[in-house]
Amino acid sequence: MPAWDHEDGALYFGLVHNACAIIAGNRHDGYLSRPRDASLPRLRMNHLDLLAARSAIYFYHVPGDANYDIV
Repeated sequence: MPAWDHEDGALYFGLVHNACAIIAGNRHDGYLSRPRDASLPRLRMNHLDLLAARSAIYFYHVPGDANYDIV
C-alpha cells in the first residue's frame, strides 16, 4: 500500500532530500535535480513543498568527487 504525502502521489521535498542525504553518507549539502547531469538546473523547493513522485525521476547530487559510486 503506497503511503504518499498527498493523494495525487506526491512526497514532501524535505523527506526525499533527507532520505537521499542519508543514503549518500549523510551528505546534506547535496541537491535534487530532474536531469542526471549535475551542471543543469537543480530543484529549488521548500521542505514542505510537494514533489511529484509517481511518474518522475530525480537525481541527488553531492558536491565534489565521489570516492566510490553510490547506486
